[in-house]
Amino acid sequence: MDLELNKIYVLELVFKDGDFVQYTFNTGASDSKIHHGEYRYDVYNEGHSILNINADGTFVLSPFHYLDGRNEGSEELHGDYGFERIDGENYLCLYIDDEKIAFDYCAMALFLDLEKTTYDVSKYNLSKKTDNQQVVFGFDTQV
Repeated sequence: MDLELNKIYVLELVFKDGDFVQYTFNTGASDSKIHHGEYRYDVYNEGHSILNINADGTFVLSPFHYLDGRNEGSEELHGDYGFERIDGENYLCLYIDDEKIAFDYCAMALFLDLEKTTYDVSKYNLSKKTDNQQVVFGFDTQV
């Protein structure tokens, strides 16, 4: 199937008994690397942290808040962000003094790369629990 950019498509699957299902999707494309706004990292039944990416080149990362009200005791992080080429790939980097938190980015999510991060992100509950898990900040609302 040949798809065109910025079009809406409806895919319909019809089964032998006459039942059918339809999927609607679009091929909208954006050339912006990230969206300004709020990204949220949620751990099911534990809590969440929020990353705000501001249009002026600054960011705010909130500490991890547990659902029962406890907090890690970490301060809110403030700093600048930029895009950096590391090992031939582009990363969104949050700069805190001389250290950084590095994210790969795709669509509307940010993927933490611990190997390229120098800041101690464990204080923000942003460490992988197993080799198969990724820390993903998903886009929530746009400002």
